[in-house]
Amino acid sequence: MVKIGLLYMNGGKWDGRQVLAAEWVNVSTRRHTSVDDTDYGYLWWRPYLNVTGGRHSAIMATGNGGQKIFLWPELDLVVVMTGGNYNTSSPANTLAIKYILPPLNAGR
Repeated sequence: MVKIGLLYMNGGKWDGRQVLAAEWVNVSTRRHTSVDDTDYGYLWWRPYLNVTGGRHSAIMATGNGGQKIFLWPELDLVVVMTGGNYNTSSPANTLAIKYILPPLNAGR
């Protein structure tokens, strides 16, 4: 999952080679519709996470059980979470808001 996140963060390049079209990376992560006030691309969500000290636009892939790939291009950050909480709500967004993003805001 980290490799997928890094591939997208690098515009489809892996180890200096273009293995996924940069245009697809841009199109698939761009907003095409909204669902429950969250932007959605092609298999990628675009949530806004409000954190003390800032509001962060994430690019996020999500799967059943708590699997998440978060991309924050403006922070040059990829975060991956795995879990086994199938068919339930995942606390991943809350973890990002409470523990991952606040220290990064302090350094800005």
